[in-house]
Amino acid sequence: MFKQILLVAVVLFAFVACKDDKKEEECIAPALSQNVVGSWKANVTVGPNSMGPYDITFTNDGKLTGGLKDVVQVLFPVTLDDDISYAVINDETVVVSVFSGGTPLADIPLEMTENTCKKIVLTYTTYTFTLTK
Repeated sequence: MFKQILLVAVVLFAFVACKDDKKEEECIAPALSQNVVGSWKANVTVGPNSMGPYDITFTNDGKLTGGLKDVVQVLFPVTLDDDISYAVINDETVVVSVFSGGTPLADIPLEMTENTCKKIVLTYTTYTFTLTK
C-alpha cells in the first residue's frame, strides 16, 4: 500500500513539474494593420512628461475612439471634431486624421517602433505613444 501511495505521489510530482517547466509559447504579433484593431491603454510621453493612460479603441472601419483626443488637442489647440480616423500605411505607420468643423485639419503620421502581441509603440516628432493591452 505504501509503495502505491509513493508511486502516485511521484507521478503527480512529475506531472506538475513537467507542466511548470513548459514555457508559454511566445506570441508572434500579427501585422500592425491587424494588431492595432481593438482596445488599448495609451500612455503618451514627450520628453520627461507623461500623459495617460487613455482608453482608446481602433475599430475595423478606421475610426479611433476614446481619450486620445485630449492628446491630439495638445498638438492642435483648436476645437476638434469627435470623429478621428486612422489608416495603417505599409504596416509601419498609423496615420491619424483629425477634423475641425468637418474640415480635415491634419494627418499625423505615427511611426511604429515596436509591435508585439500586447504592446505597440508609435512615435511622432518628440511624442511616444505606448499602447498596451
